[in-house]
Amino acid sequence: MRKPVKIGIISAIIATILAVTSLVFLPSYFQQKYFYDAYKPQELETQAIGSFPSEYRIEGVPWISHEKAYCHSTTLQMIAYKHGIEKPIGYYNFIMGWTYGAAYRGDLTVFGPYTDPIPSSIAAAPYLGLEMKYLTTNDPDLFINGVRFYLSKEYPVGIQLNAAMLWDEEGFSPHSELLVGYDKSGFYYFETAKEDRFIEDAEGLKVSDQILIEAVSNVNEEFDRPWKFALTIYEEGERKEDLTEIWMRNGEGLIGSKFWNMASGAPAIKEFASDIKESGEIKNLWALETLSYTRLDNAEFLEEYFAGDEEVKEAAELLRNAGECYDKALEIAKSDIKNEGKVNEVAEWLIKGACFEEEAGKIFLSKGETH
Repeated sequence: MRKPVKIGIISAIIATILAVTSLVFLPSYFQQKYFYDAYKPQELETQAIGSFPSEYRIEGVPWISHEKAYCHSTTLQMIAYKHGIEKPIGYYNFIMGWTYGAAYRGDLTVFGPYTDPIPSSIAAAPYLGLEMKYLTTNDPDLFINGVRFYLSKEYPVGIQLNAAMLWDEEGFSPHSELLVGYDKSGFYYFETAKEDRFIEDAEGLKVSDQILIEAVSNVNEEFDRPWKFALTIYEEGERKEDLTEIWMRNGEGLIGSKFWNMASGAPAIKEFASDIKESGEIKNLWALETLSYTRLDNAEFLEEYFAGDEEVKEAAELLRNAGECYDKALEIAKSDIKNEGKVNEVAEWLIKGACFEEEAGKIFLSKGETH
């Protein structure tokens, strides 16, 4: 399989994932309403935090990471291992619906071939027999104590933060990491990106309390969320088997819609393509690359996991066609584009790919309605 091209890949791709899907471009009222409705935040309360030892380390969680930009689904993949569930990354992308959609707000530098990972994770959890809790606070000490408390109770803790502060880089790189332990000097975490990795009994990397506080508060401040700190834990819950909701959700994610200056799904890709035509330039090759490999990976997973299902096979072929269209757009865009024809060609391949995605989404909806 062709390895991802290096175009500031980690920082550039991940920096867009939340920047697009957090809907920071909506008026404040709708933005805040979205966060409360979609994230279902619960206040982290002092009385809920009991005592904890000075250091603790969770065992039984392998360090998994991927070179491709799958940080949020990788976090869920590691948590699932803790609960005895071993599935490929494509399974988590599927039940989350995270790579079955896109979002765009009319800025060529900000485009994401993903859906919002927080509600995606909430939706996916029951299919693992889990329930996700998104806990928030404005108190840094309570946040740090809460993380330590839950880790000591054997909860791997998912964290969204500005990873540039961990990677000693400039700028803003929203990202997902998994915390697996702590001591007096800080926290141990498993990096979810940069390389393909599966290591059992790994020590992981270290981050200080202060850097964790700054990196987490920064990501929430940048997205204008109504809290400074958030952590994610998963508890045992009822397990769902019926995939109806997943088919419907993923179908809607692919078909998408347009509202105000926001577009999602296929319309987002088409709007992105239209603006590329109008501007006569392409500023973010990484977006084209990510579009390509996410759709090709989705197709491969669907064909293998639902072997024998003709409807799914047809949808997978459409997603493969879409991925190939985006790959062609990428190859053209990587050359030195100096004429209108080349730019238009890139846009046309994007539009063609979006049409394939829309048709795949219709199959998903049909499957959900009859499942």
